[in-house]
Amino acid sequence: MENLRLHYAKTLEHWLERYEANVERVAQMFDATFVRVWRLYLAGSLAAFRSGDMQLFQVSFNRSGQTGFRGPGNTCTRPEVSRWKPVTR
Repeated sequence: MENLRLHYAKTLEHWLERYEANVERVAQMFDATFVRVWRLYLAGSLAAFRSGDMQLFQVSFNRSGQTGFRGPGNTCTRPEVSRWKPVTR
């Protein structure tokens, strides 16, 4: 099990930056309430993940004895993710 809280906070940070960079286009498509609600949702979620008030867990399961990119009984940590190679069978 891995807690993706800080990774998701970074994702929300990027989403909020992109939203703000395009807010005029959004305002042309939707009303002012929509614009405010999405800004609040993105900023509020970002703050909650950064502060630890919200969590996001990823659980990985494998069958007993399963082989593959992790091998039997192995788990992955975040640094290992960047080194994953495609599995050929």
